[in-house]
Amino acid sequence: MTDASEADRLVRRLEVAMKRVNVGAPSSLSLDKRAGFVLKRLGVGGLVSLDKPSTVLRAIRAMENHRG
Repeated sequence: MTDASEADRLVRRLEVAMKRVNVGAPSSLSLDKRAGFVLKRLGVGGLVSLDKPSTVLRAIRAMENHRG
């Protein structure tokens, strides 16, 4: 698997996770800023950078594990 396809897969998982928690992130923000907004609303906090897969994975896990 290439790095590009892995990054695309992470982006898709992040988008799905954000839709599932449905906290009303503004669509005018970039994907990483929306993810940071969602994390803040969930009370987890943290920054998300699409250049750093570990931050994306952390955000995905936090959203997928959220019980709301």
